[in-house]
Amino acid sequence: TYGMTIRDHFAGLAMQGIVGSIDSEDSYRRMRGHASAAGLSVSEWIARDAYKQADAMLKAREAE
Repeated sequence: TYGMTIRDHFAGLAMQGIVGSIDSEDSYRRMRGHASAAGLSVSEWIARDAYKQADAMLKAREAE
């Protein structure tokens, strides 16, 4: 996709994993608690966390 960086790609993959991990109402409530503590909606929290994961992946690539 035009304009997509590898960081964006990694974040998209991470976001799929994060969303896919919501397998019960309890896991959603936990995620909502993390989001609320950060002053974010669940969607905003997921997006930010996905980019944190992407940044960690990029850092790991640099270390090799």
